[in-house]
Amino acid sequence: MIISEGDSVLEAEAVKAAAAEIINDIDELDAERIDLETERDHDLDPDDEDYQDDYDKLETKIDDFSQQAEELREENQDLLEFAECLENWSITGGLISDDHFEEYAQDNAGNIYGVDLNEWPFSHINWEAAADSLRADYSVVTFGDTTYLYRS
Repeated sequence: MIISEGDSVLEAEAVKAAAAEIINDIDELDAERIDLETERDHDLDPDDEDYQDDYDKLETKIDDFSQQAEELREENQDLLEFAECLENWSITGGLISDDHFEEYAQDNAGNIYGVDLNEWPFSHINWEAAADSLRADYSVVTFGDTTYLYRS
């Protein structure tokens, strides 16, 4: 599941699920790192002739898992913070990018009234003004550089 800033419509639950997957992946990397640290600290015998070689191999693996977890956190920081924001504010449902809100308002009106918006009188509606009016019922949240509106 790929969620990226700039998508015209996002589902809050999909954002939260994507973040949960990333957090799970980070937790698995951290757990593997902890297991290797435990093995390094408790299971290696310093009197074994391969001790230093085994120790160095474990250190390399530990560093690799640490680096992978950190890279995953950094690459997805905006998404993780966005999902946390959605969770903290109890935001559910659709998030519509501000850039596509006029189109959303038009589609929404067409769906509600079941009419062809290309026919009179609907073809003469000022959809920019209609979208601006509809915005009053929505709140704003930002993901990266994209502003999203959601039903308040």
